[in-house]
Amino acid sequence: MSSTCTIPSDIQDILGPYVFGYQFNWALYGILIVQVYIYHVSSLPDRWPIQAIVYGTLIIETVQIAFATHDSYYQFAVSWGQVAELNVLHYTWLTLPVLIGIISMITQIFYAWRIHILSKRYVVSAIVTVLALLQGASALATGARAYILDEDHRTDVSSNLLSSDIVWLSSTAACDVLIFLCMVYYLSKMRTGIKSTEKIINRLITLVIETGLVTTIAAIIDLGFFIGLPDTPWFVVLSLMLSKLYSNSLLVILNNRSSVARFQSRGDADSDEVYSKQQRNRHGTESFRVYAPPDSIVRTERFATVDSAMAEVALDTTMRKSGDEGVLNPVNLQFSRNPDSEVGQRSELSLP
Repeated sequence: MSSTCTIPSDIQDILGPYVFGYQFNWALYGILIVQVYIYHVSSLPDRWPIQAIVYGTLIIETVQIAFATHDSYYQFAVSWGQVAELNVLHYTWLTLPVLIGIISMITQIFYAWRIHILSKRYVVSAIVTVLALLQGASALATGARAYILDEDHRTDVSSNLLSSDIVWLSSTAACDVLIFLCMVYYLSKMRTGIKSTEKIINRLITLVIETGLVTTIAAIIDLGFFIGLPDTPWFVVLSLMLSKLYSNSLLVILNNRSSVARFQSRGDADSDEVYSKQQRNRHGTESFRVYAPPDSIVRTERFATVDSAMAEVALDTTMRKSGDEGVLNPVNLQFSRNPDSEVGQRSELSLP
């Protein structure tokens, strides 16, 4: 006794996106494993929150790919020839919106913190954080709604998730664009005119462009697939990859610090070179912002104010302990005018 089944004419549009998505998902997971290994052996002096983000991200990604592999086994092996099973979500409600939303939210909030460090402004970083939380919440809502629809054996899951998916992917793309523009802008403002520092700044800007554009373009194209092709699952290709793109971009940024340190140690950057920028605020208090490589000694003997008066120096160490800012370590030197002093006080500052 033989059984037959009718294969849909558009079977390649139904299963094809999942084939590509699962393959790319595994490829990017392998790259992530290498990135985490590089981070681990580099022994970077990061505080526990940064380390928790790195290793926690790896754990979440491992869970995501395990459930995605489970789904692929059921789709292409257990359910082979059973056309009705093509509409069953299995754990797709978890692997696509929920875990991807969590990973992207963590990465975007990390970038919001870095933007705050670079800009010293709460407004921009707060906007990035709100967008990150919005896309994370909408991703969780999308996953919960997909699970409920699947339990009810609904076949029109995608069409019922259109509004929440649009909110999720739109806020993701908007947050990525804002992060990209802010990082490039604030890094460009740190230019000093010194050749060695310019090389480091250019290197960081290039890295931000390369990693930021990838996640931004992927989120925009994913949104385009979901809106433009609502009856086919081609959006799954990028959706399955999206979390790995965020995780790898995060690790690339963190691991780049060790390569910059090697870049400096080869003599491309002068370890004694210091740049200081003088500023005067509306209260008449003036300050120097000094950029120096890590583990260097900053010696200051004279500080002339704008009107050539000498100054007494007081050290502000609020920025010295930032573990992720080891490449360009800003030290704020706040001083008040002291016209009666002929020579400024000598100070020797040792950076971590």
